[in-house]
Amino acid sequence: MKHKRIIFPIILGLFIPAAIQPDAFAADKAAKIDQLIAACHENGLINGAILVAEKGRVIYRKAIGTANVEWDIPNAPDTRFSLFSISKQFTAMLAMMMVQEGKLRLDGKILDYLPYFRKDTGENITVHQLLCHTHGIPYVSYNKLPYRNKLSKEAFFREYYSGDLEFAPGSGFAYGDGFDILAAIVEAVSGRPFETLMRERIFDPLGMKDSGFLHARRNTRKHASDYTDSLDLKGEPLYELPLNGSSALYSTVDDLFRWDRALAENKLLAKRFQDMMFTVQADFGRPYGYGFDIAELDFGQQKKKVAWHEGSGSAIIFRSLEDGNLVILLNNILGENVLVSREIMNVLYDLPCQVVRRPAR
Repeated sequence: MKHKRIIFPIILGLFIPAAIQPDAFAADKAAKIDQLIAACHENGLINGAILVAEKGRVIYRKAIGTANVEWDIPNAPDTRFSLFSISKQFTAMLAMMMVQEGKLRLDGKILDYLPYFRKDTGENITVHQLLCHTHGIPYVSYNKLPYRNKLSKEAFFREYYSGDLEFAPGSGFAYGDGFDILAAIVEAVSGRPFETLMRERIFDPLGMKDSGFLHARRNTRKHASDYTDSLDLKGEPLYELPLNGSSALYSTVDDLFRWDRALAENKLLAKRFQDMMFTVQADFGRPYGYGFDIAELDFGQQKKKVAWHEGSGSAIIFRSLEDGNLVILLNNILGENVLVSREIMNVLYDLPCQVVRRPAR
């Protein structure tokens, strides 16, 4: 896309006050983003709600496509979407709050907090390793789980997390289930139910009134139905776990913007603890902090440290840690979220952008 040149008129030898310039530039960037979003929607990569902020200020907020095919309900900016693995960063925040308060140690072992866990694995895996997926616990595929769980928390962990490790803790990367164990640990050390704690410590203080936990047997108002890579096929049903710290949340673009601002301003956690979340803690081919992917990415001649996380290929939060530039895409179909986010960031950094297309299969 070519950039439109903006010329400001001169009055008595002076430019129009600088305060006007950001609005004009933002409008130009918003128009480019809108063209990009429309084209990606046509390509079947975006169907949901989008929010883009530049330097902490929202310049674009829009919904596109269908929230529910059966009833022909369109998406709206306040539609609630499944976050899937974006949920992990919220669990990481609660864990780091417990660390800050001295209730939890990063070098503490699972068995220190969950005495019912398998002994020979639980006494070797640390909280740190759970936070950055270096624990070695095999991934539990959803197709092995009961759709409607009837096991207690303890029985569930005994049933599904009692197998042998894939590798020695700390020697590899196994993305997956450590955050469900973290949720149980946070619950144990706080003395509060995990969902209640999330509400009391994060959602309510930040005014995130449209965020919460999905449950297979409960209705969630204004929640977009989940589909696969098109609106023709429904996504997998939600599996009910006794404790889900890895993929259970729903939210809106506005609530996630509140979350982003809280992170930018250290509202929930002291900077030295929050900085640990945005520091690469493990790099076995995928640089990972605590609940975030971390990388330095090139945007033209600039390098930007970016933290992001996808949710099941349908949702993403993609944020520059240095300047407050932010992309939130909440879709109810599978897309190419990292690629689309990078193109939107290109617009924010005054670089050319291109329409993203779904790879041929």
